[in-house]
Amino acid sequence: MNGKLLMTALLGMSLSLGASGIAWSVEHEGEEMGAQAQAAAPDMSRSYNARELIGNTIKNPKGDKLGSLDTLILDRSTGQITYGVVKTGLPVVGKSYVVPWERFEVTPEQELTLDVESQEQLQSEFAAFEVEKPEAQKPEGEEAD
Repeated sequence: MNGKLLMTALLGMSLSLGASGIAWSVEHEGEEMGAQAQAAAPDMSRSYNARELIGNTIKNPKGDKLGSLDTLILDRSTGQITYGVVKTGLPVVGKSYVVPWERFEVTPEQELTLDVESQEQLQSEFAAFEVEKPEAQKPEGEEAD
């Protein structure tokens, strides 16, 4: 009987140590996985949300309003912003200017500054296109107002 009791005790200890070893392994594996996930997470501290930038006022370095950011244009191969479209004038009618993104400065508060001195410099230095209110669509055969 003593032999069976000794075997049972040894088997119990072995299982106990094995279970705690497995628990320790699983616990630390979870920590390792979490560390790997954190290492793989992108650094968002230098990123901006495009939705929060579009519509923001654009000023020159003196603080004069130049317009608002209407659109961001991305490079198809890199996904990087290449141009910002500056909308001037009224919301429905006005002009828009395509400006290289490197000419903008974005503050941590997502305020936009464009390195031009005046509205006139913006107009003379960058390509413009008209923005007009689209005509109302009417059924085929009828003329628009």
